[in-house]
Amino acid sequence: MNLIRIELCDGDAPRRIEPIVRSAFVTSGAAKASQAFIDASGRMPTFVAWVTDHGVDRDVGFVTIERQAEFAAEVRCVAVHRDFGGRGIGTRLLSHAEHRLAGSGVRSVSVKLPAFSKPDAEHTRTLHFFESRG
Repeated sequence: MNLIRIELCDGDAPRRIEPIVRSAFVTSGAAKASQAFIDASGRMPTFVAWVTDHGVDRDVGFVTIERQAEFAAEVRCVAVHRDFGGRGIGTRLLSHAEHRLAGSGVRSVSVKLPAFSKPDAEHTRTLHFFESRG
């Protein structure tokens, strides 16, 4: 895979992340949550990872952050396009966002995951992703 670049999206985050969200959240009932993630990216800082694949720039992942207070922020969503999963893109996105947040005074970054009585494979994968990063 080519070099992964990460940039802060200005006004076009919803358009850029929609294909990523649609590929990453494929379980039943995900449509409502998917649209909420897309909408949030237009209101909150969103970092997008992209690569040049066969001469074409392609967005492959994103992380949306909500500033909670002067020293605290929350990861609202992190997702990687299904075709690019397992290559460390999500980890790089989180590290990039944490570094940028630390530079602006944030000392605590949190994430909330919904609790399910019967977690599906997607939820389990997401839980393991965040647990492995502390």
